[in-house]
Amino acid sequence: MGEWRNDDHESCGSPSIAVIPPRPFHTSQAIDPKLNILVDIFCPPRVDFSAKPGWVLNADDYPMPVQTAAGKSAA
Repeated sequence: MGEWRNDDHESCGSPSIAVIPPRPFHTSQAIDPKLNILVDIFCPPRVDFSAKPGWVLNADDYPMPVQTAAGKSAA
């Protein structure tokens, strides 16, 4: 996605953390001229992101749970 969404604009200094509740669409933009690192942490994990190859750097250490026909996790 290369297009900026029209949304609220909040500035977070560095280092910082921003907690965004589930559901709202949001975007982020690094504006510091130095190194910027953005880490998204989802709880519960987002299956749509986790299913994309290369998006979860340690995916081998944390495999996705097997889903049953009813969509429930088979623990």
